[in-house]
Amino acid sequence: MSDEERVEPYRNGKVHVMADRCDTCVFRPGNLMHLGPGQLKGLTDHVQATGVPFTCHQTLPYNTAEYRRHYGGAALCAGAVEAYGGASPAVRLALALDVAVFVPPAHQPADVADA
Repeated sequence: MSDEERVEPYRNGKVHVMADRCDTCVFRPGNLMHLGPGQLKGLTDHVQATGVPFTCHQTLPYNTAEYRRHYGGAALCAGAVEAYGGASPAVRLALALDVAVFVPPAHQPADVADA
């Protein structure tokens, strides 16, 4: 697997975190990702059980080349970090050690950014 295909938000000695929720974040109102019943609960249960927020779907390697260039690799979901980061030893440690890098979302429409 090449570096471009890696899914880990930790690379180059830094933990990459979305600076804000992406335009289709699962934590935005309205089920913008069209998740099936129980899928969001499954994701949040996993975060609570492991203490590690999940990766933003926009930063995954299967996304478009434009997104892959913008993000340069995976980043933690801002919504998950906002909701559960305070209880996450990994997030608290990354912030305390100043190894968190905040990545701006790509193509965020103004009406969504203010939601």
